[in-house]
Amino acid sequence: MGKIKFRPFWRKRWIFWISLVWTPWYRTIWDKEKESIIMIVKLNKTIPYQNINPANIYFVIGIEADYLRIINDLGKPCLYPPDIFQVIDDSEPNEWNTEYGEDGECYSYPTDLNQAGFFEDYFDGKEEAISLFWNIINQRLAKAAW
Repeated sequence: MGKIKFRPFWRKRWIFWISLVWTPWYRTIWDKEKESIIMIVKLNKTIPYQNINPANIYFVIGIEADYLRIINDLGKPCLYPPDIFQVIDDSEPNEWNTEYGEDGECYSYPTDLNQAGFFEDYFDGKEEAISLFWNIINQRLAKAAW
């Protein structure tokens, strides 16, 4: 006769509860958080473009007249045409305010960055706009990294 293998009864139950209860709950919360935080793109390898690298991924921080605003390799929030990117995660954050212009072009930004003239103030070097911008971006990237 062969040996009888002893397996603790609690082991199967423990694995069952982890897979049934914990994992789906955790994945649901994780996926909802990730979907609502940030949009991610990558430069197409066939299209060379100034100040962005095909090896890097970029977080979209806003959309202006259908152009994507990303932080380029120089650390500046610049606008780029969407057709040069491959979209990795197209989920637009829930807290963005989205509006459409007269010609149907999309404008979408987080509430605090959605003020008229905000990026003009940023590029003019106004400390208040620069400070607010980096505060919002750092918070958003910290949430995305979680």
